[in-house]
Amino acid sequence: DLHSFPTRRSSDLVNLAKQVCRILNLDFGGIDILFGNNGPVFCEANSNAHFKNIYDCTGVNVADYIVEYIEKCMG
Repeated sequence: DLHSFPTRRSSDLVNLAKQVCRILNLDFGGIDILFGNNGPVFCEANSNAHFKNIYDCTGVNVADYIVEYIEKCMG
C-alpha cells in the first residue's frame, strides 16, 4: 500500500531526492517519493518539475530558486 500526501521535509527525504538527482545527473528535478509500509519509496524523477504542484505541497516557489541557481552558474 503506497500513499502520496504532503509532508514536512526530513533530512532522509532530502538526501534521497539529492541522491536521485546526482545519479541522473540533474542540477534540479521533481523527485516523487511515495510512502510505503517500510518507509519512503522513490517513484519517479521529472527533469522539469511542476512548479504549481511543488508550491501546493510545500508553499515554496521553487522557480525563484531555480532562476537564482541558473544565474549563479552563468556567473
